[in-house]
Amino acid sequence: MGFRFLALLFLAACATKPLKDAQFSELWQKVSMQGKGKARLEVPPESWVFSFEAELKNNDWVTAITIPLHGEEIFSFPGLDKPQAEVVPAADDFRWRVVQSLRAASAERKLNYPQLGQDFVYHLHHILRWSNADKWGLVRSCDAVSRYQWNCRWDKLNSSWTWNERKEEFTGEFILRPKWLMRVVFKNLTDQNFKRVTLEIIRESESKQFVEMRQEFFFR
Repeated sequence: MGFRFLALLFLAACATKPLKDAQFSELWQKVSMQGKGKARLEVPPESWVFSFEAELKNNDWVTAITIPLHGEEIFSFPGLDKPQAEVVPAADDFRWRVVQSLRAASAERKLNYPQLGQDFVYHLHHILRWSNADKWGLVRSCDAVSRYQWNCRWDKLNSSWTWNERKEEFTGEFILRPKWLMRVVFKNLTDQNFKRVTLEIIRESESKQFVEMRQEFFFR
């Protein structure tokens, strides 16, 4: 009787066991940037809240976004089968608004980084491309620094990735330039994938960090 009870406990634990001893490829299998939900974009002092529907069409990530009192716009990243993103998005693409907002923020706050918007677009293109690596036969080969930390170099971009087992958060960081970095955090893990994606551009000083841009996707 005692043995049977212990066996049942063991099987129950296995059935509900969270993602442990995570391998890098297993974590990426939980990353999906397709679906419906709500999103928020903050480029101080401006902010937008909108609903979205994102899908991969051929080699393009196309997102229809609906902004209250404004209407529908397209936020697209074409050509993800290629390493390079468009340098300057078309004026009818929501990416153009992001680029212009970050350029204006750089001027207003004297950040001396007018290319910040283009760098954001370039790195998000990279993240979207590698979230669909299997589609194009790309290999996510990285060097393990420790049990839950990896250093990668894809598309000539260096990045570092960590898995926080307690919080169940998968985080990647890219150095944009000295004292500037871009961070992506995948969180709210379900059986299928991460339901929340947070993208941040961070400026570092000697004493603290400043978030100059934050974009969040909340997938249903």
